[in-house]
Amino acid sequence: MMEEGTRLLDWLTLVAIVLGPLIGIWVTRWIDSAKERKDRRWELFVTLRRTRGLELSPDHVAAINMIPVLFADDKEVMVEWGRLMDALNNPAWESGDEAVSRGIIKSAADARHNLTRVIGEAVGAQLPQKEEHRLGYSPVAWSQELVEQAEVRKSFLDVLNGRSPIRMIAGVYQEDLHVAGEPPEPTSDQISEKSRASDPSKTD
Repeated sequence: MMEEGTRLLDWLTLVAIVLGPLIGIWVTRWIDSAKERKDRRWELFVTLRRTRGLELSPDHVAAINMIPVLFADDKEVMVEWGRLMDALNNPAWESGDEAVSRGIIKSAADARHNLTRVIGEAVGAQLPQKEEHRLGYSPVAWSQELVEQAEVRKSFLDVLNGRSPIRMIAGVYQEDLHVAGEPPEPTSDQISEKSRASDPSKTD
């Protein structure tokens, strides 16, 4: 009986020697993967906070698109993300009615703020609901620059596609005022040079 117990202990020791390092590697990789996922979710949240008021920036758009990848298992986050997608893809954006435009802009802003808040809760950053409805700092010059760039692109495309002509301002230059065959009037430099040539005493 004692011999059988010794054999069992030997087998268990052998299994521990063989499987111990493998289990250790698996646990280490699992911990590293969980930490990487946590860090990526936190970075996404930071990006959303950092780009508040800059919804057209590539970083903000990329963060919004990565939410289903990093928060697929968070039901509340995915619900808020779906509401934001509904607001952003609403046909009312094409409406020319000012009241409708204001309504859809507010709807998208509310959805964006709620999404950022629930993501903050998911990563451990508790945010007051009222605070999240305040836009972050964004210089007016940045918004103006984006609008001007869009106008320049549109004007350039209109010219390329033949929808808009190129404006050309015709002007009359001094050389065009001379009658053909008559020499042009001398410039002030030419007059000064001629004066010095005729009177050597007039030197600089």
